[in-house]
Amino acid sequence: MIQKKSYLIPNNKINIWWVSVIHLFIGFKKKIAKNYSYLKVSIKITKLNTLIKKKSKINGLLTLTKKEFLKIDGSLLKFKFNSILLLKKKLLPYGKEIFNPSLFNIKRRKLLIYFSFYI
Repeated sequence: MIQKKSYLIPNNKINIWWVSVIHLFIGFKKKIAKNYSYLKVSIKITKLNTLIKKKSKINGLLTLTKKEFLKIDGSLLKFKFNSILLLKKKLLPYGKEIFNPSLFNIKRRKLLIYFSFYI
Protein backbone atom coordinates (compact mmCIF):
# COMPACT_ATOMS: atom_id res chain seq x y z
CA MET A 1 0.00 0.00 0.00
CA ILE A 2 1.49 3.28 -1.13
CA GLN A 3 0.87 6.82 0.12
CA LYS A 4 2.04 10.21 -1.06
CA LYS A 5 5.75 11.03 -0.59
CA SER A 6 6.78 7.37 -0.56
CA TYR A 7 9.75 6.18 -2.61
CA LEU A 8 9.57 3.51 -5.32
CA ILE A 9 12.01 1.62 -7.57
CA PRO A 10 11.22 1.65 -11.33
CA ASN A 11 10.86 -1.63 -13.27
CA ASN A 12 12.02 -0.13 -16.57
CA LYS A 13 15.64 -0.15 -17.68
CA ILE A 14 16.16 3.60 -18.20
CA ASN A 15 18.85 4.47 -15.59
CA ILE A 16 16.49 5.84 -12.93
CA TRP A 17 17.03 4.64 -9.36
CA TRP A 18 14.37 6.31 -7.19
CA VAL A 19 11.06 8.06 -7.75
CA SER A 20 8.72 9.74 -5.29
CA VAL A 21 4.91 9.65 -5.38
CA ILE A 22 3.14 12.99 -5.93
CA HIS A 23 -0.47 12.10 -6.70
CA LEU A 24 -2.75 9.04 -6.56
CA PHE A 25 -5.29 8.56 -9.36
CA ILE A 26 -7.78 6.57 -7.28
CA GLY A 27 -10.63 8.65 -6.05
CA PHE A 28 -11.63 11.69 -4.09
CA LYS A 29 -10.93 10.75 -0.47
CA LYS A 30 -8.73 7.66 -0.81
CA LYS A 31 -5.18 8.05 0.49
CA ILE A 32 -3.72 4.58 -0.13
CA ALA A 33 -2.89 3.02 -3.51
CA LYS A 34 -2.93 -0.75 -4.01
CA ASN A 35 -1.52 -2.94 -6.77
CA TYR A 36 -2.09 -1.90 -10.40
CA SER A 37 -3.27 1.62 -9.72
CA TYR A 38 -2.04 4.71 -11.58
CA LEU A 39 0.28 7.20 -9.87
CA LYS A 40 1.96 10.50 -10.70
CA VAL A 41 5.63 10.38 -9.69
CA SER A 42 8.60 12.73 -9.60
CA ILE A 43 12.11 11.50 -10.40
CA LYS A 44 14.59 11.88 -7.55
CA ILE A 45 17.83 9.99 -8.33
CA THR A 46 19.14 9.22 -11.85
CA LYS A 47 22.39 8.38 -13.59
CA LEU A 48 24.11 11.02 -15.70
CA ASN A 49 23.14 9.94 -19.23
CA THR A 50 19.36 9.69 -19.09
CA LEU A 51 16.64 10.96 -21.39
CA ILE A 52 14.46 11.96 -18.44
CA LYS A 53 15.80 14.62 -16.10
CA LYS A 54 15.43 14.99 -12.36
CA LYS A 55 12.27 16.62 -10.97
CA SER A 56 10.28 15.73 -14.06
CA LYS A 57 6.78 14.37 -13.50
CA ILE A 58 5.70 11.08 -15.09
CA ASN A 59 2.71 8.76 -14.83
CA GLY A 60 3.25 5.20 -13.66
CA LEU A 61 1.56 1.90 -12.89
CA LEU A 62 2.18 0.40 -9.44
CA THR A 63 3.24 -3.23 -9.93
CA LEU A 64 4.83 -4.70 -6.79
CA THR A 65 4.31 -3.79 -3.14
CA LYS A 66 5.68 -4.94 0.20
CA LYS A 67 2.16 -5.60 1.41
CA GLU A 68 1.18 -9.19 0.63
CA PHE A 69 -1.76 -9.83 -1.68
CA LEU A 70 -3.76 -12.90 -2.64
CA LYS A 71 -3.81 -14.07 -6.25
CA ILE A 72 -6.82 -15.62 -7.97
CA ASP A 73 -5.41 -19.14 -7.69
CA GLY A 74 -5.04 -18.80 -3.89
CA SER A 75 -1.30 -18.19 -3.60
CA LEU A 76 0.09 -15.34 -1.51
CA LEU A 77 2.69 -12.92 -2.94
CA LYS A 78 4.97 -10.64 -0.94
CA PHE A 79 8.00 -8.72 -2.24
CA LYS A 80 10.91 -6.97 -0.54
CA PHE A 81 10.44 -3.59 -2.21
CA ASN A 82 7.85 -1.37 -3.89
CA SER A 83 8.21 -0.90 -7.63
CA ILE A 84 6.52 1.04 -10.40
CA LEU A 85 6.34 0.83 -14.18
CA LEU A 86 6.95 4.27 -15.74
CA LEU A 87 4.62 5.12 -18.62
CA LYS A 88 4.55 7.58 -21.49
CA LYS A 89 1.47 9.60 -22.44
CA LYS A 90 -0.25 6.81 -24.38
CA LEU A 91 0.32 4.11 -21.72
CA LEU A 92 3.42 2.75 -23.42
CA PRO A 93 6.31 1.99 -21.05
CA TYR A 94 9.68 3.72 -21.20
CA GLY A 95 12.61 1.56 -22.28
CA LYS A 96 12.77 -1.82 -23.98
CA GLU A 97 13.03 -4.13 -20.97
CA ILE A 98 10.85 -4.64 -17.93
CA PHE A 99 12.20 -6.41 -14.85
CA ASN A 100 10.43 -8.31 -12.06
CA PRO A 101 7.46 -10.70 -12.32
CA SER A 102 4.95 -7.99 -13.16
CA LEU A 103 4.12 -8.94 -16.76
CA PHE A 104 2.13 -12.02 -15.80
CA ASN A 105 -0.29 -9.96 -13.74
CA ILE A 106 -0.55 -7.26 -16.41
CA LYS A 107 -1.93 -9.94 -18.75
CA ARG A 108 -4.98 -10.37 -16.53
CA ARG A 109 -5.81 -6.67 -16.61
CA LYS A 110 -7.09 -4.91 -19.69
CA LEU A 111 -3.60 -3.55 -20.35
CA LEU A 112 -2.58 -6.43 -22.63
CA ILE A 113 -3.06 -4.23 -25.71
CA TYR A 114 -0.37 -1.80 -24.58
CA PHE A 115 2.18 -4.41 -23.46
CA SER A 116 1.74 -6.96 -26.24
CA PHE A 117 5.23 -6.46 -27.68
CA TYR A 118 6.88 -7.27 -24.31
CA ILE A 119 5.09 -10.60 -23.81
